[in-house]
Amino acid sequence: VWNAHTGKELRQLRGPERACHAAAFSADGKTLAVGGEIDGGLGVSVWDAVTWQELRALRVPGRWWTFRVGFSPDGKFAGAAHWSDAGTDGGVRRW
Repeated sequence: VWNAHTGKELRQLRGPERACHAAAFSADGKTLAVGGEIDGGLGVSVWDAVTWQELRALRVPGRWWTFRVGFSPDGKFAGAAHWSDAGTDGGVRRW
């Protein structure tokens, strides 16, 4: 995570077998969703952007790559858009 104005690195979020393909902050800036690889599978990690603690790891069944993540305007829901590594169309999930 970097400061967009200064380019200074603020935080590295790490875990076993993690890779980021997409990321988004909630409107209030208190929550961060990161889509990518999670412990050998695929899904979305949700982080507390104040304490930098991982709140939950949301696994996606199968081999669907997350390429977009976002939040509802009130921050109550997270969503992710996926596509298949087989080249087939993906879908959207809401948590």
